[in-house]
Amino acid sequence: MKVSVILPTLNEFKRNDLVRLLPSLQACKGLELIAVDGGSTDGTIEFLKKNSFQVFADSSNRRADRLSLGFKKSTGDILVFHHPRSILDSEGLRYLQNLPTQSMWGGFRHGFDREHWMLRFTSWYSNQIRPRLSQVIYLDHCLFATRDLLEKVPEPCFPAVDIFEDTLFCYRLRKFSRPQILNFKSKTSAVRFEQNGFWRQALLNQVMKLCFHLGVSALQMNRIYEKGLSLNSNYSGKPKTNK
Repeated sequence: MKVSVILPTLNEFKRNDLVRLLPSLQACKGLELIAVDGGSTDGTIEFLKKNSFQVFADSSNRRADRLSLGFKKSTGDILVFHHPRSILDSEGLRYLQNLPTQSMWGGFRHGFDREHWMLRFTSWYSNQIRPRLSQVIYLDHCLFATRDLLEKVPEPCFPAVDIFEDTLFCYRLRKFSRPQILNFKSKTSAVRFEQNGFWRQALLNQVMKLCFHLGVSALQMNRIYEKGLSLNSNYSGKPKTNK
């Protein structure tokens, strides 16, 4: 199967994220590499173009819109929505390339790039509990889905919200089948825990989930979540609403 990798970016080069994730992609031949950039000014775009990515621009300030645009530009039979601060096991990508034609979706086995009991628990819960109970997998698992399933969901394939677009994406796909966690690792950055503090970030994560279920504005939630980091969205100098 032809595999398309969709990478949503925003100033990833300055944090060295792209340099870390690129080798696993280069080790797997025949991938279609697509990046959708949200207005990087740090050399991200230039780096991607030098390394065989098709690069498209999106100015909406939402990661969801970058992911959806990447899907529209892709031609693969199976899509991998690659978290910009995760490193994928190249054997996992080759596994997807060799799949027989079948409808499926899911993610890779989650892990962090730093050792800490709280991070180990978070990954265990993400791999073993949440996919079974709610059939939700977050983007840092590097979500994948076959094109035939994605063509059944409403456009855009990722709902146009500022945060929890991966949760809503899973809500759409779980109507067709249960997600699969592949036994190949997606090692994601612990930068939020490192910069915000482990307990503060863990509490913030739970508060965000509660707010999501209570119907709090996604824009308001994401402004809080991204404050001081601007990893997925940059609200500095941006209008108060997304168009």
